[in-house]
Amino acid sequence: MLRRGVTLVELILFLAIAAIMGLAIMPLLFSSTENRLLQESVAHVENNGSQLMQVMGKQVRESEKILDPPPGTTSKVLALQMASGALTPTIFGLLTGAMLQIQGTVQQTISSGEVSVQNFSVRNISNGQSTGVTITFKLTRSLRLEAPRYYIQSFEG
Repeated sequence: MLRRGVTLVELILFLAIAAIMGLAIMPLLFSSTENRLLQESVAHVENNGSQLMQVMGKQVRESEKILDPPPGTTSKVLALQMASGALTPTIFGLLTGAMLQIQGTVQQTISSGEVSVQNFSVRNISNGQSTGVTITFKLTRSLRLEAPRYYIQSFEG
């Protein structure tokens, strides 16, 4: 005699196997999500840091004179005289984790709101013949996971 249908034992066995497989796959899903978030953070921090260095580097190259810091010293602010006789310098500095550029009366945040800028430092390496600065800073981005993690990258140029 042939029976159709599923017994209760077969149903329980199927559910147990499905639950075990589900538990085995869950860590893989969480791991791939965490890796994706980490890669996004790395890319975002690298892009933002490169952009900040390019903006400041361009302004330094186009400047006529470095007003602050004086030659041979280090400061938390970079002030540049952009044109001969200009009364308003271009200033770079930090304000609550954001990199600011001030030109005259215009204040502009040039760093992304998703990163925090820390340890901004400018060293004037000008000598009598050439003008230059060394700029260093760190960018930090937190990864919003179950246990918060941070990606931190230092930049120097």
